[in-house]
Amino acid sequence: MTNPKIDKVNDAINKTKALIEESQKKLRELEQQKIDLENQEIISLYRRENLGENDFSTLAALLRSQRKKEGKDTNESDET
Repeated sequence: MTNPKIDKVNDAINKTKALIEESQKKLRELEQQKIDLENQEIISLYRRENLGENDFSTLAALLRSQRKKEGKDTNESDET
């Protein structure tokens, strides 16, 4: 025979794991949505300013250079 208290705890554990899995899935979806929106914003700026390939490369190089001067890691993301 199994102990009903252990069964109850196991049920609670399984429910909690399911909630965590669901929350992690939702988090991944939200993070992807954020990335998509940021990409759309970048593309909109790119098109609005009529930037060419060379212009975009130059802009990226200037931003990297500016971050280096400010002592920021070029791989850091700006959180707002």
